[in-house]
Amino acid sequence: MAKKFSHNKKRNPGIACELLSRSVIEDLIENKMNRAKSGLGLMKKYFGKDGLLLNEYMLYNVANRITCNSRQTAEQAISMILKNSQDIDFHANDYKKSKLISEINRLYGTQFWSRSVSSYRFYASLSTLIKKKNEKQKLYEIMTLNCREYLVESIINREKEKPAETSNVKFDKLAYKIFLNKFNERYSGLSSTNKKLLFEYVISTQDNSGQEILAVIENRKKNIIKALDRQILLASDNLLKEKLEKVHKVFHDTDFSSEDGLILMMKYTALADELNTNE
Repeated sequence: MAKKFSHNKKRNPGIACELLSRSVIEDLIENKMNRAKSGLGLMKKYFGKDGLLLNEYMLYNVANRITCNSRQTAEQAISMILKNSQDIDFHANDYKKSKLISEINRLYGTQFWSRSVSSYRFYASLSTLIKKKNEKQKLYEIMTLNCREYLVESIINREKEKPAETSNVKFDKLAYKIFLNKFNERYSGLSSTNKKLLFEYVISTQDNSGQEILAVIENRKKNIIKALDRQILLASDNLLKEKLEKVHKVFHDTDFSSEDGLILMMKYTALADELNTNE
């Protein structure tokens, strides 16, 4: 009788990041800003640029984004991911994972890990292959074959599936509608521009780690810089022009990758909206 292989999802970076991003979204919707800020801090610390577990997380992130309609290409992609995994110090990462688990338990409680993850089998299958490749674990051959076959089929099927929403949100249609209604009700007092910014920010946490979250803010930063440049050129009053140039410099030098980046960006967005209104 084959021995059942158990997978510890607490130590799987793909699962941990997905659960974190989902929790941050819910906290933002429920206006639990302090915990949302702390959750984003953990995402940045462990999975963002220079994150403590970014090297291992990227194996899962890349695998979860591959799309192709060829079995051979899917097989090659998996082999490349497994080869890249050999450059990672998993012993060092194991210690970092223990720290992450401890921080998550303090912030959310141990019930955080009891939630289901739609990509659980995909992440678990990849983790099994990575362990076999790097830790020389004595796993049943049929188990590793099944894991690899599941990964290949999942990658190929992604190419066949049509996105449920043009915004590429990973919710089904009913869940997306509920989310949108709750969001609009919660943030009805925001300007349309800031509401759009916050909405993009929230959705980006569902799709990936801090990298896409920062990309949302960076894109908005470029738009506001263009708006300020235009206002400086149009300013006929020297005093106003001088103040706008000071704002431009402060804005340009501001680090929006901090945990308060979204709040700062929303303040500058409101200023840009006001300037555009007064043109």
